Amino acid sequence: MKFARPIGGAAVLCAVVVASLLYVRVPARGFDIHGSPITIARPATDITDTYFFPSPTNPNNVVAVMDVQAGIPAGAGLSTFFDQGVLYTMKFDTNYSAEAIGSRPKENVVIQFAVGAPSGTPGNQTQQINLYGPGLPANVGTRTHLINSGTATAIGFINRPFSAVNGTIQVFAGTRRDPQFWDRTQFSNIFPASANANGGSSCLSSTCPSGFGPGTDSFADSNVLSFVVEFPKVSLLGINANAGSIVAFWATTSTSTGN
Repeated sequence: MKFARPIGGAAVLCAVVVASLLYVRVPARGFDIHGSPITIARPATDITDTYFFPSPTNPNNVVAVMDVQAGIPAGAGLSTFFDQGVLYTMKFDTNYSAEAIGSRPKENVVIQFAVGAPSGTPGNQTQQINLYGPGLPANVGTRTHLINSGTATAIGFINRPFSAVNGTIQVFAGTRRDPQFWDRTQFSNIFPASANANGGSSCLSSTCPSGFGPGTDSFADSNVLSFVVEFPKVSLLGINANAGSIVAFWATTSTSTGN
């Protein structure tokens, strides 16, 4: 099954995407999909995309998206689950406009997800999704801890939208079509050494086949696991009285062991 792209065509607003710190004790910095042996071995920790934009239906709301686990086959969407040993965290710095240019954001608001073990019979399984926040972080930096003393703001289930805080927060956690567009063939033509151990000449030295478009989406039949949260701006900015006009947003995944 191929799933709809969750935010196709939406503009990204005031988002500063920074390198994801993937582990509690062993930070890994970078944007690569499958960028380290750890993410290859534990794909549910691999952050593929983050998005932050105005709600298309409510001007008072914003939407934050965190995608993980690239390359889920089209036929495996409903049988792929989040890793129960991973803490998934959306981080926001609402003071970013007042901080030094080029400085590293410091989270002062977080939204977190922890999940239960898949349950049910094969072909009819589900998974509990626990939402925490938006709220103040338990700590700031490369170590991430669960907020609210482990008390969930709301509980839902994978691939089923649910709400929190009297319906003011809307949540989806589950499978969606991979929003990236990547032409693997053209990439190999431009960077032949990446696909050929013997190297070769890049097509940029002559004429790349068909130029740079329209291209073929190599991810067209691939899915990701996605966390999508729509919530009022005041839930983000109201927590900090000194909030500015620019909000930094990034995401992390953490485990207790770093593996």
